[in-house]
Amino acid sequence: MIDPFTLVLTALAVGAARGAGETANTAVQDAYSSLKSLLRRTLSRRSGQETDAQLLDRYEEQPELWRESLRELLTEAGIADDEGIIAAAARVLQVAEPEQAAGTNVLHVAGDIHGLAQGNGQTVTMNFGAPSGGEPHHPQTR
Repeated sequence: MIDPFTLVLTALAVGAARGAGETANTAVQDAYSSLKSLLRRTLSRRSGQETDAQLLDRYEEQPELWRESLRELLTEAGIADDEGIIAAAARVLQVAEPEQAAGTNVLHVAGDIHGLAQGNGQTVTMNFGAPSGGEPHHPQTR
């Protein structure tokens, strides 16, 4: 499972990228706006300083530069335990990148695996060993 800080930081970056401009999806804009509002309230309430909440804007403009500072601030604010913020961040990713939302699941495999296919919309053919009549099957191609 993705850690809460990575989830929130990723949702902010994706929301900023996908939630801006004329081509932005309304659902993405709404989800992103909701996440930012929750974070602003939490950060402002924690310190009483608008400068903490302004770090969100700086992160939006230059995520690589402000990532660690925002991570520290979010840690101090205790967002890892804030179910509302975690749910809002997950919602941003769900509406912005629905094809990736399923990727938040983790599959643990143990034992002797001969073939595995995971994901949506797959067409898979797997042939292992000889069929139950003896000789290995070799498909004919024309």
